Amino acid sequence: MYRAFQGPNGWYVAFEREDGFHRQPQNGGNMSERDARREARDRNEGGAVRRKERDMEQRITVEPGKMGGVPCVRGLRIPAVTVLRQLVAGRSEAEILRDHPDLEAEDLREVLAWALETGHELAYQGTVDAGMVELSDGALDACDRVGIDVAVDDYGCAYAPNYLIR
Repeated sequence: MYRAFQGPNGWYVAFEREDGFHRQPQNGGNMSERDARREARDRNEGGAVRRKERDMEQRITVEPGKMGGVPCVRGLRIPAVTVLRQLVAGRSEAEILRDHPDLEAEDLREVLAWALETGHELAYQGTVDAGMVELSDGALDACDRVGIDVAVDDYGCAYAPNYLIR
């Protein structure tokens, strides 16, 4: 269950295990109490991704009659996994956009966000631990390149706190 906790610098939200253990962010929290409690409630109700789902649904589309129902970028015949593989492999934004002129820079960010939110195997390594999973090295580098915030917990594990695995 997610709960709001008070840290030295403000409030934060963390998954609390049955034994009471939870991970505190390195910055000690940076939210107001009200926002932390609201976000904890939203996460427990299954709706808490800080991004608007509507935006992702417009960028990552699934059409049964197109590409066999594979998630694609904006209805184009470019599978999201194809772009994800290139991001995780270390290709630059410019290289990917040059090879796929129909894509936009925001599409790359949305593909990576889609992978983080759906728990795609290319984005993560290891297993779920207290609601957080460690990012793979390729996904960590890709997050840095496209501007997705990444945090590192006290154990040195990297994760994307704004994206929850559904």
